[in-house]
Amino acid sequence: MKRILVLAGLALGLGLGGCQTNDTATGTIYNPRSNIDSLTTVIEENPSDPGALNLRGVAYTKYGQYKKAIRDFDAALALQPGYYQAISNRGLAYMKMGDAARALQDFNTVISLSPTYPVVYVNRGRLYRAQGKYDAALNDFTRAASLDSGYALAYHYRGLIYQAKNQNRQAIKDFTRAISLKAGQTQPIYARGNSYLALGDYRAAADDFSNIIEMEPNSPAAYFGRGNANEGMKKWQAAVNDYDQTLKLDRRHRGARKARARAYKQYLKVASLKKKS
Repeated sequence: MKRILVLAGLALGLGLGGCQTNDTATGTIYNPRSNIDSLTTVIEENPSDPGALNLRGVAYTKYGQYKKAIRDFDAALALQPGYYQAISNRGLAYMKMGDAARALQDFNTVISLSPTYPVVYVNRGRLYRAQGKYDAALNDFTRAASLDSGYALAYHYRGLIYQAKNQNRQAIKDFTRAISLKAGQTQPIYARGNSYLALGDYRAAADDFSNIIEMEPNSPAAYFGRGNANEGMKKWQAAVNDYDQTLKLDRRHRGARKARARAYKQYLKVASLKKKS
């Protein structure tokens, strides 16, 4: 009973729930090293437990130790060959290592074993997206959403595909859906802000970037995005302030210095016209 409670707690700590891993794009804070140590204790007490090995593999993946993760997934599969969640997780580890061929092979194997497992479609869709295969990725994210209408990542990543295809209104719908399904995520809010910028809805964009700044006050990307929105609204002083903050947080931020000069020039121009009037 104690082992079951430990594994359940670790699964929640890793952001797993019913899905073994989906590399959740949230601001969730957890300590992967602590999870690894706890799972190692469980494995030492239960060396024939594929579930514990799979979970430790997930923790290693999140910690960036992909070779160790793959060894754990292999060990889990040696104990339970049809463990499709572990195969999906191994594919994700291969993908993060840059081994696209093995990742795709694992994802396709999972789909043949369990064609209604939504996580694997998101994982394979991410692989296709990285390869620039947007139509294939779109199909996979749509399939994942159809299998689990509450799967926030499916909508988030599908929104990114629509955004890449310059279909920003559809992208906004998906980002909004992702935000409503899983509060506290900054990535879909940021992505939605960029789609609002692309559509010229600067007020909505500024609101999204301001929300991110409230959650992550040290985000240079959010200040830069809001600076863009303030430029669009011709709020030159506010734009300059945002670009100043961007550069304060990231001196090497691409585009912020040029954007600040542009906004400051407009600010001086408006100030000069006011003096003349």
